[in-house]
Amino acid sequence: PIPCVPWQSQTSGQYQRRVHGGMGRMEPGVSVYSRKVLIKPKCKEVLPDWLRFVKGVVDSENIPLHISREDMQDSKLIEEINQSLMLKVVDFLKRQAKKIFQST
Repeated sequence: PIPCVPWQSQTSGQYQRRVHGGMGRMEPGVSVYSRKVLIKPKCKEVLPDWLRFVKGVVDSENIPLHISREDMQDSKLIEEINQSLMLKVVDFLKRQAKKIFQST
């Protein structure tokens, strides 16, 4: 089974993420929603390219429904989501590696 990491965080706005991982070369797979309305599928701005294997959803009530692609790239909220999500995924991968190392 593919591990799934649900969590909720709050910086300047509240957003929920549900992320799971897979293997192999693939496109970015984190979609951005605002109030359960799809804003941008496979959003490249949410995670760095080296985490493109992560799949999931970011749902934020603070992202406007009418945000443009340019605004999405320059959005402070998207940067905050990027940093928080990146740290959470790296922490999860470290914990998984530690579990595997300890079990062998």
